[in-house]
Amino acid sequence: MKINPVTGNSHTVFSLLNETTEALSRHCPDTPRLDAEVFLVHLLKTDKINFYLYPENPVPDKAKEQLQELISRRTEGEPVSYIIGHKEFWSLRFKVNRAVMIPRPQTETLIEATLQIFPSGSSPSVLEIGTGSGAISIALSSELPRASIIATDISPEALSIARENVSANGIDSITFIQGNLYDPVKTENKFFDLIISNPPYIPTDDISLLPAGIRNYEPHIALDGKLDGLEYYRKIVGEACNYLKSGGFLLLEVGDKQSRDVCHIISQNQGFSTPEAVKDLLDIERVVKACRV
Repeated sequence: MKINPVTGNSHTVFSLLNETTEALSRHCPDTPRLDAEVFLVHLLKTDKINFYLYPENPVPDKAKEQLQELISRRTEGEPVSYIIGHKEFWSLRFKVNRAVMIPRPQTETLIEATLQIFPSGSSPSVLEIGTGSGAISIALSSELPRASIIATDISPEALSIARENVSANGIDSITFIQGNLYDPVKTENKFFDLIISNPPYIPTDDISLLPAGIRNYEPHIALDGKLDGLEYYRKIVGEACNYLKSGGFLLLEVGDKQSRDVCHIISQNQGFSTPEAVKDLLDIERVVKACRV
């Protein structure tokens, strides 16, 4: 989309917001107003409150030129978070790019479930499998600063982003190690109070059915749960008792309608108590938790 040519600073914040919303609505009908707002807040280096406090402020020409590129990328289907380079999660800001999945609000259910188990001031030892941007571990560390956290990921590019996010959020209690599943801690001879993960859970054949913004931009290695979407749950559960203390917990995010299957996988392992599903804010069973007996 091309913003109509203007001279000087004839575009105000409000007029450009409306024009951008109209342009985006033709290609991104779900959230055009929100997308336009996010782009302008980002380009004007302000916050939402000040953005709406001064709607008649002129928009600099440079910002208008940069807006052209953002609109073009969005109309091609690229997610807003990748375009502006960050995403908020648990009231913290995380750098994101196409090496990592964009943190989702529903994943905050994992944090809430953890804090129900480990109160403020406690110091659990935590293993996160598949950390991606580091959002889960960093959010946990922000709430449980005495926790000792090891976070793993198979992707070196993802770990590079996670380390940047640790630094940006002032966290210093997380150790990142590259490797697949439990491989990075096999020689540690260490047992954890908590193993937590949001593993890939989309069945391979369903990836082509995902919205284009996910299918074409987010890393498939973080999406593909293999044939039935449950392969990584079997692997994580299958070895979890080798790394969990007695009385320790396993917390797993699950996809829609997967909680019963994941509970069944855990129930087949005699090392755990009866698993329990935890609902997110949309009343969807989003997390499965179980205690090591």
